[in-house]
Amino acid sequence: MAKAITKDTIVKEVLDRDAGPAALLEQLGMHCRTCPAAARETLEQACRLHKQDCGALVKNLNAYFLFRP
Repeated sequence: MAKAITKDTIVKEVLDRDAGPAALLEQLGMHCRTCPAAARETLEQACRLHKQDCGALVKNLNAYFLFRP
């Protein structure tokens, strides 16, 4: 089992695990797949910048990775 996602996880690490989360991030207005900052920015920093609930995003990402086919 992969390591759990936290608010301190680097955005690129999430995107490198699977392509699926990119769509979730884009629905929130976070176009991280094309952003150079994704390589060094944590989920918490990205959420703060885009005014998103980091706790909810982390929960959704962990659920995605837990239940993906």
